[in-house]
Amino acid sequence: MPALAVRCLLTLFVYVCLNMMWPTAAWGQCGCDHVIPPSVVYINGNDPAYQFVPGDVVCLQAGVKSELWILNVHGAPGNPITFKNCGGQLVLQQPNLYSYVLKISDSDNLRFTGSGEPGLQYGIQIIGEGPLNGGSGIELDGIYNQIELDHLEIFNNEFAGIWAKEMGFSCSFHRDNFTLYDLKIHHNYLHDVGTEAIYINRQLSYSSSSIDCGGITRYPYGLEGLRIYNNRIERTGWDAIDVDAANWDAEIYNNTITDYGLAGDPGQQKGIFLGDGTSGKCYNNFLKNGLGDGIVVTGWSTNTLYNNIIENTGKVGIWCLERTPPNYGEYVLLHNTIINPGLDGIRISSPITGNFVLNNIVINPSNIEFITLENGATATVAGNYLDMNIANVQFADPGSSDFQLAANSPLIDQGSDISSYNISIDHASQARMVNATYDIGACEYQLSPGAPAPPQVPGPPPYTALDPASIAPYTGDFLYGSNVGFYPGWNDFQLADIAAGNPATGQLGIGVGTFRPSLPEHLVEQFGYKVRISTFQHYQSLGMDDHTLFIGFPADNGPHRDPNAYCSDGTRSWLFANMYQPIWDNGEGGTPVNENNYFAHYVWKVVYLYRDYVKFWQVLNEPDFDGGGSGWFPPASEDPAFADANWWDNDPDPCELANMEAPVQHYIRMLRITYEIVKSLAPDDYVTLGGIAYPSFLDAILRNTDNPGWYNPEGIGAPGSVDATLYPHTGGAYFDVVTFHLYPQFSEAVRSHNGSQFVYNRHSDAAASSIADMKAGFEAVLSSRGFDGNTYPQKLFALTEINIPRVPYPYEDPGSAGENYIGGDEVQRNFIIKAFVEAQMQDILQMYIFNLGDETWEYEATSPFNLMGFYQKLEGIPPYTQQINSSGIAFRTIATELRGFHYDPLRTQALNLPPTVKGAAFRNSQGLYKYVLWAVTQFDESEFASATYSFPPALGYGAGSLYRKSWDHGVNPDSQLVAGSGLLLSGAPAFFEEVNVSTFPLEWLEFTARPAGGRVELKWSTAWERNTHHFTVERSADGRLFEVLKQLPAAGNSQQVRHYLTFDERPITGTSYYRLKQVDLDGAFSYSPTVEVNMNGQGSISWRVHPNPLQQGEALLVQVETPGLVSARLALYSLTGQQLYSRDLRLEAGQHRLSLPTAKLPRGYYFLSLQDANYAEPAFGLRQQLVVY
Repeated sequence: MPALAVRCLLTLFVYVCLNMMWPTAAWGQCGCDHVIPPSVVYINGNDPAYQFVPGDVVCLQAGVKSELWILNVHGAPGNPITFKNCGGQLVLQQPNLYSYVLKISDSDNLRFTGSGEPGLQYGIQIIGEGPLNGGSGIELDGIYNQIELDHLEIFNNEFAGIWAKEMGFSCSFHRDNFTLYDLKIHHNYLHDVGTEAIYINRQLSYSSSSIDCGGITRYPYGLEGLRIYNNRIERTGWDAIDVDAANWDAEIYNNTITDYGLAGDPGQQKGIFLGDGTSGKCYNNFLKNGLGDGIVVTGWSTNTLYNNIIENTGKVGIWCLERTPPNYGEYVLLHNTIINPGLDGIRISSPITGNFVLNNIVINPSNIEFITLENGATATVAGNYLDMNIANVQFADPGSSDFQLAANSPLIDQGSDISSYNISIDHASQARMVNATYDIGACEYQLSPGAPAPPQVPGPPPYTALDPASIAPYTGDFLYGSNVGFYPGWNDFQLADIAAGNPATGQLGIGVGTFRPSLPEHLVEQFGYKVRISTFQHYQSLGMDDHTLFIGFPADNGPHRDPNAYCSDGTRSWLFANMYQPIWDNGEGGTPVNENNYFAHYVWKVVYLYRDYVKFWQVLNEPDFDGGGSGWFPPASEDPAFADANWWDNDPDPCELANMEAPVQHYIRMLRITYEIVKSLAPDDYVTLGGIAYPSFLDAILRNTDNPGWYNPEGIGAPGSVDATLYPHTGGAYFDVVTFHLYPQFSEAVRSHNGSQFVYNRHSDAAASSIADMKAGFEAVLSSRGFDGNTYPQKLFALTEINIPRVPYPYEDPGSAGENYIGGDEVQRNFIIKAFVEAQMQDILQMYIFNLGDETWEYEATSPFNLMGFYQKLEGIPPYTQQINSSGIAFRTIATELRGFHYDPLRTQALNLPPTVKGAAFRNSQGLYKYVLWAVTQFDESEFASATYSFPPALGYGAGSLYRKSWDHGVNPDSQLVAGSGLLLSGAPAFFEEVNVSTFPLEWLEFTARPAGGRVELKWSTAWERNTHHFTVERSADGRLFEVLKQLPAAGNSQQVRHYLTFDERPITGTSYYRLKQVDLDGAFSYSPTVEVNMNGQGSISWRVHPNPLQQGEALLVQVETPGLVSARLALYSLTGQQLYSRDLRLEAGQHRLSLPTAKLPRGYYFLSLQDANYAEPAFGLRQQLVVY
């Protein structure tokens, strides 16, 4: 007998027996025509056991059922066959046998409902077997028409909660002869599903797919009359609702969707997706807390979205995607309320016409893009309210997601007329128009409104930089800065790691505390204004702060670039169009600035987004970059020969300003716009000039206003007739800080002319002294224009580019034929330290070295600027294989020694330094001192210098009272204990530290992590501890983001070795990273080195390197434990990446003790690695820093 026949007979037998056992009266309690016991998991309407007729009620007896498949059940239109629970709750729970829990196939006019038991909202539970085993909760396949699913709780499914599958599109089933219709899904609770909660699936594009059927082109069929409503959806892995090819009369409404798109697939994180071929309405839905977009529409014909509330989306609030021809129609977006979208509030990307965007609210889009029309899209946009400040709307209770309007909301009766759309209700199903006209947003105010509260819109500050106390003293630390540069093959994170140092990636870094990056308008317009938020967050995580950001630079051929030419040769301006349109517009476009003033709009968005990371806002880079040489010319009072060409008596010719090709008045306009916006959004920040070189250009800024005069780009009146009252102040009103650029090889301190010949002083002291010389030149100009602290506030100073080359290069001009610019490895690294000391003595707020990496290899260099990096050429080498230059070592020394110490002029004066010695004293917040001293270099092209110095006896530095450290202490931790007298100094700066300056709370002896069974053993030891409170053990899967595992108490105060032991009971499979956070009694904290361990499931390789730190001459022992036979290479590297030792190993399973020839290693920092010898696909790689002292 066939298996199917046996199954049918068994089903009939069970059915008859149970009907005999269960009294007919019990059927009547549920209105049952048929009763199905829990043991039945297969119902075929063609079986003789099931004589269903339209209108029958089939009761599913309460209990637990493993799964259920219903097929070939046919009701009639308006008279469906209803399956419902009876006698309590029915639980369908799949024991991983099939791809479904409930399956309905080839059926029509069928309702499956969990409403059979009064008091149970969801009388049927459909439970999968979790993310690794189960399939879908409900599958619809074959032909399914007029199916209704309601009052079901569906959860714990690997795939979709409800999956309406596609029947194959073919020459037998296509758009001209077949349609699915009237699928209803409502009043269900779907949660904790692996992919979509509701998935109406089509694999082929409704609009563009086709097949040839005997010469006739056929297209995919659709689904008409879809209704998805009143569902509650929580915690989906992918899209909450995904609908494709619902080509006519689809409605999705009154659904509540929270926490969607959690699985992390960027293309599958939407709240509601109306996919290709879907036409109809999407309204009155509430969406909150999704990682992706809120509502996304490709659609078909007309799609109308209204009365939706979308709160806290990770990406775009409502996104209308580009359609594929001939799929046109229109998008109609009405009365939606969108709060805190991660990107744009509304974005239309399809180049279709006739769209409408009316009466929507968009609040606080993270990228400050409220309504975006792109790819040629057009729309009627009216009656919308756009604002970054949610308080201006006057919602009833936004903190509780109550977005009804309060009585005093300024949005009441302010909407456009939408009567032609026949929308009669609002989000709460109340009347849509109550008073004179429509309100704005999803909710209509239902009573008579009160007096509207006017929005509080920021505007320009009530002061300028001319007003007393307008420039606040800078209270931040001197942070030892660097420019970044661009190096193909390296990303921003990696560059920050090698600059600041990052234990998680094994990078010691050089101690950079602040960067000077750029954020040009052409970059953020192309990639989004948040393109570098994560970069700045990474900077912050590494301890970097108070960055200088230089801004400007529209796209070369974009619409935001000024189309005018102000130079006589016809060269187009490099600045922005529309700068002379009003700066502020009272919030009409969502921001308080005028969106049509492109520079103002760009600056407002950048400052709004990056103000937590940036302290100094630098307007352009080198605006006075001189293509004609006039910036050097003296005023006519000093040399009449230059009367018509200098910048003292004449404004710079736009042709000479190569980085602007625009008049100085336009630059002042940029300063004014930036100043007003920065002081409105971040009043404690500073607006700076763009790194200038010429005092004459500064004078031009201070004597001119932003009045465009004859250079009027906006055509306001006749040339030269602009209303001067609109431009009341000269340029000094619109900046706080003079930033300048200095390359001492061009300075008079290094090369001067005595009237008959050049005189050279190509040594580090002369180069460093040019800082004071250049600052003095700018100060003289400022004083002459009243910026002396009396008439106007004094300006502050920062130095944003400076360096000398690592190799000398020949002068270009004939007067120095045969001579070289200053340059060389020794002079450069001495200059780095001396320049930082000199900068602080000159009250320079921050100084940024040019550059992080060399531009070329030394043999390729053709310019002094090619070799100014801390590292050798970075471009073309793998990240983290960089080679450090001496200048980088010198930078690391001063940055790590003096970070947190401030220049002390009184203490420096007390040193009584003789003429042959230079240096300075620095003091930290605990009153402890460090000193940097050197013998003054005096000979051209020589760093030789010698002097003897003794600290004044009054300072009390007797025998053994100071540690002396050399210029390379940053990588060579050796120091000498010395007295404060008879100190022999050279041209290389030396550092002197008071013996009691050490404030470390403890000394680490070791920290190790190794597999121990199924756990990770974590051990560490300290030599001594002072005021320690506790240790926090932290773990990371990627070496970047750490989580807290546990906390252990510390010793407090101890002068003996202390040992600590704990375990990670549930380690991560694969490689993981551990570090310790040591917290003091006062809350201060520091981190241990990061260690890594590999748990690969088949046993793991672990190692222990000790002692570490290693005393010079001491033997180093490496203990390795392997789970099986491995081939590996043990290698030792210097800090610059030079391999000092390597050894190939073949290790059997077990423990191994290995020794390295370390007895002759100099003091310093090293890296030890143990790598899989299979370099193509390495299974393990261990790396640890080694310190020899």
